[in-house]
Amino acid sequence: MVQQFTENGTATAKGQIPLNEGANGQLGTYICVKGGYDFAVRDVQLAFGSPVPMRTGMELEFIYLGSYEKLDLSPSSTGTANPGDQVLPSVGTETYNLNVYNVNLNGLVKFEDLPVTPYFGGGVGCAVLYSTNHKMQVDGIDATGNPVSYETALGSANNVCLSLQAIVGLERKIYENLSVFIEYKFLAFMDVQFNYGNESTTTTPPVAGGASSSNDFMAQQIISSGLKWSF
Repeated sequence: MVQQFTENGTATAKGQIPLNEGANGQLGTYICVKGGYDFAVRDVQLAFGSPVPMRTGMELEFIYLGSYEKLDLSPSSTGTANPGDQVLPSVGTETYNLNVYNVNLNGLVKFEDLPVTPYFGGGVGCAVLYSTNHKMQVDGIDATGNPVSYETALGSANNVCLSLQAIVGLERKIYENLSVFIEYKFLAFMDVQFNYGNESTTTTPPVAGGASSSNDFMAQQIISSGLKWSF
């Protein structure tokens, strides 16, 4: 897993203003087991050229993702972290361990009668996300130019959400029914919401309180390779 980022992602310590989440530059672990069915080859007439032999297929896959997330946190120009706001310099970091269990049903289109078989497709499914050891550490200047400093307690949360993905790959037969493949996936988890407790960080004296986070989607860019047995 080569990159994780969020669309309109915000993290909010209890009693504080929302902060924008940046992209995660850490590598992650991706493991996938899948089974499926390939339908018969058919000649398809495209908009140009001669008919092209194509095969469609369906597959059910079970995915595990694991990563250590480290995201820069930045205030917005208005202090409300709304989409379209100007993002100010980083004031801290958000860290947590992410474990995801995902089931997807995919549809694929494959171009046959070539030395290497290119294919593309997409899928839809359900994902269960577990966030552990979550922590926000903020020490900087807020949207109004005032110094701000606080941290949250270690927390855990989970979420069940819709998953969508796009797939592009190459497949090559290496021995009878055995093939090797390499593929790229853009896998998105939609509307991920985490809640890490409700204790405020604005008490006197200050304490390490709770936090929450939300986004339109959390996306993973994945490069993988593996073996396929056909029968």
